[in-house]
Amino acid sequence: MGKIKNFLNTNLAFLIVLTVVVFAIYGKSINYELTKYDDSVLITKTINFIAETANIPKLFTTSCYYSNNYTYYRPILTLSFAIEAIMFGNNTKVYHLSNIILFIISIYLMYVFLSRLKQNPIILKFICLLIAVHPMFSSCIAWIPARNDTLLIIFSCLSFLNLFNYLKNNSNISLFLFSIYFGLALFTKETSLILIPMYVFFIYVFKFKITKKQILKTITILFSILIFYFYLRSISVHHININIVEWYKYAPKILTSVMIYIYNFLIPAYIPVMIYKLNTILPILIINISFLLFLFFCIYKKIIDISTILSGFVWLILWLFPTFLIPDYILLFHRFLLPVIGLILILCKITNNIILEYPVSKKYLIIIFLILFGSYSYASYIQSDKYKNSFIFWAHAYSDASDYHVACHGFSQRYLEIGDYEKSKKYLLLAENFSPNRYLLDIAAVLLYEKKFEDAEKLLFKSAELVPATRDLVYGNLSKLYIHKNDVKKALYYAQAGYNLNKNDIEFAELLITAYRLNNEFEKALNICFELLKHDKTNAKYYYTIGVLYEALADYKNALKYISEGLKFAPENINLLEKVKYLKNIQKNYV
Repeated sequence: MGKIKNFLNTNLAFLIVLTVVVFAIYGKSINYELTKYDDSVLITKTINFIAETANIPKLFTTSCYYSNNYTYYRPILTLSFAIEAIMFGNNTKVYHLSNIILFIISIYLMYVFLSRLKQNPIILKFICLLIAVHPMFSSCIAWIPARNDTLLIIFSCLSFLNLFNYLKNNSNISLFLFSIYFGLALFTKETSLILIPMYVFFIYVFKFKITKKQILKTITILFSILIFYFYLRSISVHHININIVEWYKYAPKILTSVMIYIYNFLIPAYIPVMIYKLNTILPILIINISFLLFLFFCIYKKIIDISTILSGFVWLILWLFPTFLIPDYILLFHRFLLPVIGLILILCKITNNIILEYPVSKKYLIIIFLILFGSYSYASYIQSDKYKNSFIFWAHAYSDASDYHVACHGFSQRYLEIGDYEKSKKYLLLAENFSPNRYLLDIAAVLLYEKKFEDAEKLLFKSAELVPATRDLVYGNLSKLYIHKNDVKKALYYAQAGYNLNKNDIEFAELLITAYRLNNEFEKALNICFELLKHDKTNAKYYYTIGVLYEALADYKNALKYISEGLKFAPENINLLEKVKYLKNIQKNYV
């Protein structure tokens, strides 16, 4: 019995409990589809690019959207997708499973990091379990691109832990590991630049001893990594125009956003998918003021010292600060996972001192934990379903942020997919109204489906003129337009032009296949098909296309072979079933 009790107090036991709890709540997310909010662009649409081992170095010289037209430079995020694509192909289940595992590791390292700051480990375990099941952080698991922040926590915590080891033992191995993890954090997300002032702040506040030699070594390493990072970033993406000197202009947005984050953390009655217009309504004010009064009361009663509260809020605000500098700011809750460490620090200290001062409170705190754990777990189980597929996600996104152009656009695309062109156009016009000239291309695409070719053509050329970065998409839609008009030469010309501008997006490759097929260039179409199939071996659509192309070449044996192969992955596919029947009849007659 004593051995079991001792084991339950170990970090390994906590990790096992944490793993079981997270999988119990979020295990179902492994079967979720994509939301088509960044995840399709980051993974499925570019699967042939990221699944090629030879392309790994290129991930460090392009944006996370695999194009130099963007400002987000996050090669470690794209590398994580690339490793999974290389090993498992286009398998959405693997990406969802990875998100769960990375989330568990991030919460565990959060605990280890705070333990090193001399916080009560038992209380920390309970608080970290509550963070793991908090509905505010459901998106960290259920939405694949949110792994960027869990990766950032992992590398940031590991960099702090190795820095602490270096300061304590003066070990060069610890210094080397510190530099590696800092570099990984930096190449994961731009906000990791905050780590540098945070290192200094934590060394000062928690009184870590550091020698002049250690300072010099650390500065030299950090400076070298920063030079390398900024050089690669400069050749990979556009520069972000942010005037830090005028940070005070962002103050109202920062204050409002922080209050919204804290409100939803303390009262997670309803967690929106996204928030666009940041309004401080009365309940948010009341909860934030009440929280501040509680903290002042704790200071007055000497339950917590001012330095701990300041440390917690400095961590919280500094980690959130870079996200507020985005011109078209959207509040997403996965961004709060790293900043929340500041609140954990404060709550852990308060809880510990209350128990020391009032030992009888321990049983009441356990009851509070059980109530919160149960209610949070249930809420998270429900909340995660908002990310189940693209239709559900964008319905919630539009409901939560109907004044956000991206939400309107995403919602319109779902109607386009089911052929409701009127509703698709309705929400696209809303998006265009909120962000002029941004969605001309999408409106033209709807007009194309409605066979209003002249109107679509005018809008496409207008979009190419006003938004040059969309030329690849314009050419793609022009190719579709000319396919509908049976102008094969123009269709092939624009398909090739779009493909040359964006070879990483499989939609351009698929369009080029269609254009080659119409132009009777079946061999060229087959070559592209086999390239697509290489990293997406369960895609029945590719097998069908290959079968059709072989049929056009009168190679009925190979046509039947690939159509039959496709049926293994989609046994109820009507097109495949009919084609198999047709090809078998052809073969009988041919024999």
